[in-house]
Amino acid sequence: SDDSTLVIRSRLLTVCSSGVAFLWDVHILLDRSSGALRDLNVLPPLVRLDGLGSLTLSPRKSPIASTPQARAGGFWGKAKEGDTQVAPYSNSVPPSISYDPHRQLLMWALPSEAPATSVDHRGDYELESFSPNSPQAKKDQEDRVYFSKWVLENGGFVKVWDFALVDALIGSAGAPSSSSLPRPPPKMPPVAIMKLPPSVASAASAHCMMAGLPHAPITTASLGCVCLSKDGSKLLVYAAPLPCAVDNADDIGGIMTTQSSSSESPVKRRKKLSAKVVKPKVLFVNYTPCHSVSLAGGAPFARGSAVTASYLNPDFVGVATDQGVVIATLADGESWSSKLESLSGDRRSSNLLGTASSKKNDPSMQTRHPNIPAGPIHTIISIGGVGNRPGILFVENHAVYASRLGTMRASNDQKQALVENVDLPDPMMLCKLHGRKVPWRTIGSTRMSNFVQSSQPMECPPRLISSPSGRYLCLYWGGKKRYEILHAGSLLARELGPVNALDGPGQQVTPYVDSGSNVLSFAWVGDDDNFAILRRQHVDPFPSDSKSQDGDLSGFSIPTTLPSKGKQGTRPQVELFKLAEVKVDAVELAAGASVAAATTVSLGSLTVRGGDRVVPNVLFGGPALCVGCLSMSSDRSNASNGEGIAYFYSRKSSAIEKHDERASVYMTIGTSIPYPDLVTWDESGQLCAVSYGSRVALYLSEESKFILLGSVRVVGSEHYDAEVPLISLKFIHGVLYCSTKSSVHVIFLGNLEEDDTVCELDAYTIATDGVPLYGIDNPDLSSPVPVIAALTQPHILAYHSGGLLVSTPCGLRLLPLSHPIIRIGTLLAANLTDRARKWILAIPKAEHDNLAHFLIRRGHADLAISYLNGLSLETYIDLCMRYEHTDELEHLIDAHGSEIIPEICDWGRGEVNSGYSGYFAIGIYMLGKGRIGCAKRLVAEAAESGVRELLADAMKLATFISTVDLPDGHALLQKVTHAMDLNANGHLALVNIVN
Repeated sequence: SDDSTLVIRSRLLTVCSSGVAFLWDVHILLDRSSGALRDLNVLPPLVRLDGLGSLTLSPRKSPIASTPQARAGGFWGKAKEGDTQVAPYSNSVPPSISYDPHRQLLMWALPSEAPATSVDHRGDYELESFSPNSPQAKKDQEDRVYFSKWVLENGGFVKVWDFALVDALIGSAGAPSSSSLPRPPPKMPPVAIMKLPPSVASAASAHCMMAGLPHAPITTASLGCVCLSKDGSKLLVYAAPLPCAVDNADDIGGIMTTQSSSSESPVKRRKKLSAKVVKPKVLFVNYTPCHSVSLAGGAPFARGSAVTASYLNPDFVGVATDQGVVIATLADGESWSSKLESLSGDRRSSNLLGTASSKKNDPSMQTRHPNIPAGPIHTIISIGGVGNRPGILFVENHAVYASRLGTMRASNDQKQALVENVDLPDPMMLCKLHGRKVPWRTIGSTRMSNFVQSSQPMECPPRLISSPSGRYLCLYWGGKKRYEILHAGSLLARELGPVNALDGPGQQVTPYVDSGSNVLSFAWVGDDDNFAILRRQHVDPFPSDSKSQDGDLSGFSIPTTLPSKGKQGTRPQVELFKLAEVKVDAVELAAGASVAAATTVSLGSLTVRGGDRVVPNVLFGGPALCVGCLSMSSDRSNASNGEGIAYFYSRKSSAIEKHDERASVYMTIGTSIPYPDLVTWDESGQLCAVSYGSRVALYLSEESKFILLGSVRVVGSEHYDAEVPLISLKFIHGVLYCSTKSSVHVIFLGNLEEDDTVCELDAYTIATDGVPLYGIDNPDLSSPVPVIAALTQPHILAYHSGGLLVSTPCGLRLLPLSHPIIRIGTLLAANLTDRARKWILAIPKAEHDNLAHFLIRRGHADLAISYLNGLSLETYIDLCMRYEHTDELEHLIDAHGSEIIPEICDWGRGEVNSGYSGYFAIGIYMLGKGRIGCAKRLVAEAAESGVRELLADAMKLATFISTVDLPDGHALLQKVTHAMDLNANGHLALVNIVN
C-alpha cells in the first residue's frame, strides 16, 4: 500500500466437483481517492485440500511446458471438451462447508452415507513403504482394520482444517525448483475428523447440520456441531475436543499420552511440534452430547428439516420446520437455553413457541437481563509480572499458566489499521486445579492418525477476576456456579522452583485459598481483598419445574417459583468474607507444614434492602458493593419480567473508624438505580460507569452525593440499530472502554472540573464485525473508522505496545489506537498534554474546526485556541469570547481589523430573535472586559467601511462608549454620522440607532 493505492490481501477457497479444494492468495488493489478497483491479482494456489479423502479425484497431470495446452491451461493443462471430473459421491450429496473466522478453522461436513474412503487421508502423507512381513507392516494392517471399524455406525463426519498452519506448511515445502513447470501445491490433511452418533439426521440433507459454531457454553478448545435428531423433533448440540486441547504426539514415537509431565502449556508444545513435523497427525474423535432443544412445544408434530446460523451470532440458530421457521436461542451467557421464537405468520405478533409450562421451565425466559460473563479468561499479572515483565495468567486444560507479554507494535497505518494476534511465548504451568480430569482417553495411534474416545464435553475455562490489590485471583465458572480463589504471589513464586512440587518439602505455602459451589455471583469489595458471593444454600431446593429442559439452571436467573414462607432459608443470600494472609513466621511454616496462603473468614450475611419484595440476582464489586435485585410480582410468588432495582452498600463511618468489617455494619448509600447489566469504577473510586443494554451512564461519587454526569448510547453494528448489550466495561487512565459480543468501543469523558455543566461524552467504535456503508478507507480524520475484524466476546484488559489489549475465548487481540482523534483523547485523559500536542499540530488545517470541538468537550479549549491555526474566523472568535481569551481576540482585531470587520457584520442578521449582530456583540464584549481602546477601533474601522448595516451597529456601539469616555464617544458618533447617507430631506435617519 501507498498514499494512492490500498492493497487488501485476502485468501479465497474454491471447491471443485471432484472433491478437491484449493486455497488461493488474492491481492485487491483499490484507489484510495475514488475507491475504484485498480487491479485483482490471483496468485498460484497455496495448498490443496482433499475434501472427500481417498475418494477425491486428482486433477489432471501437468503437461509438457512447451505445449500450447500447458500455456493455456495453467497448472494442470486445458480441459478437453466434454472432459469433466466429478466425484461420484459429490453428485448425490453436495458438500457442506463452513468457516470459523475466529479460530481460522474450515469445517467440511459429510453425512452418514459417506463411504469410508471419504474420511481416509493416508494419501495426504508421504508414508514410507514397509516389507510385507515386517512388524511395521502388520501393525499398519491392524490399524487399517481398526479404522474400518471406527467409521462404522456413524451419523456423519466433520472434517476440520486449521488454516493457521498454512504458512508453516508452505514454508516446509521449500523453495520452488528451477524447472519451468509450475509445481502443484502441497496437500494439507485435516487436523481432526469428528464422528457424530447414528441418532442425528445427517443423511437426510446437507443442511441438517452446521459445525463449528462458537457457542458460549462450549470452550473454543473444542468444536461444536448443531444438528437435527433423526426424527426431526429435536435440535441437538454436540462437541468434541480439538487437537489443541488433546496432548500432542510424542516427537519420536508418535504415541499420544493423556497425562504429560511437562510443565509447558499445550500451546508451546504445539509450536515445538510444528517446527519438526511438517504435517500434523489427524485426530479421530467422537462427538459427545451437550444440549438438546425440543421443537415440539405447542406444536406436537413439528419436525425440523434444516438449520442455519451465523458465526458472528452463533447462539441464535434458525430451524426450518413443517410448522414454519423458528429461532432457537441456544445459550444465555455461559449456560444453555431452550428458548424458541416462531417467525411463522405475522412477524409483528410473533410469539414464543411452546406451552405455558415450557416457558415456565426455561429460566432464561424469565427476565430481559442478559447473563453476562463475570470477567475475561485472561488477566494481567500485577505482582512484578513474569520475569519482571508484564505477563498474562490464563487457565488451559485444568491448569493455570503464566506467560510474558511480548513486545510488539500495533498497526500505525491509519488508512489500514489491523487487529494483531498476540502470542503467549513460553507459557509456564504454575499449578494444576484440584478435582479436574481429562474428559478423553487415547484408544489407538497410527503413523498419521490418533484415535481418541471422548467421554463428556470439555467445560469452559473460568473467568478470571483479580482482587483490587492484585494479590488474589478468583476463578469463576459461570455455567457450573463454582468459584476458586488462588494466591497470586504463591503462583508466581513457582517460577523459581519445581512447578509440580505442590506437596513437596520445598513448597510450604500452597496457592489454593478458598472454593465454593452454588454461587450465582462473585464480587471483590473495597480495597482490602474482601469479597462477596451470592449463594443458594442448597443444591436443589426448588421444585423440578424450576429447571430448564436440559436440566441445568441457566445464568444468574432466579427460579420461576420461589420457596414458600417456611423455606426462606433457600433464598439466595449475599455473604461477605475476608482473606487473612498467613504470616511468614507462622508456627506451621516453621514446622515444615504445607498451609494455604490465606484463610477465609466469614463476615456474615448482608441484609438486602427491600426484604421479601426483591430477590438478589447479581453482585458488582468496587469501592461499594452493588447488589442487583429483581422485583417480585404483586402476589410475591414470581419474579416480574425485567423489573429490577440495585443499591450500593458500604460500611458506616463509625465502623470504618473502628475497623469493623462485619456484614451487619453495611448500609445502603446514595440512591437506588435501575437494575444494571454492568458496573465498574475508575482507579480513584470516584467515577462509576453503569450499563443498561447499549447505554452507558456515568456517575460521580462523592462523600455526600451520587451525581449523574451524562450518558451515551453505544451502537454495536453499523447496519442494525438494535439493542446490543455490553459485556465488558473498564476505565483505563481516564478513558472508558466497553465492548459488545463482537465490537469494541471507546468513550471519552467530558470536562469533569466544571460542576455546573453536563459531562459531554463521545463514543467511537474501535473494532467491529459490521462493515460501514461508506467503506473502510474514510479520509475524514475527525471521524475514526473502525477496524473490521471478527471478534468474539472481547473483554478489555489494558494498554499494550501502543494498542488496546483485549481477551477473547480464541486468544488475545491487540486493537490499534492509531487514529489521531483516539490517540489525542487517550493522551489528554492520561494528562500527557505535551505528547498530545504533537498529534494536534500534525492534524491538517481542514480538520481543525472538528478537532476544536473535540478538545473543548475534553476541557482543553486552550489547546484549540493556541495551536489550531486553521480554525475558521467564526469558530476562533466564538472560542475566545466563550472561554475569555480576551488578549487573543484583541490581538486579532488590532492586526486584522480591516479584514475581519466586513465579514463579521452579517453574523446574526436575519435570524429570528437574533438580538444583535456579531459585530455589535464583539464590541459589547470588549467593553465589558474593559478593552475600551479595542471597542473604539471597531467603531473607527466600521466608519471607514461605509457599510450601511455596519454603520448603524457602530453608532449603537459609540453610544455605549460615550457613557464611559464622553469626549471620544462623541467624536466617534460624529465620525459615524458623517459616513452615513442622508435622506431626501437632508436628515439622518435615527430609526433603531438606539435600541
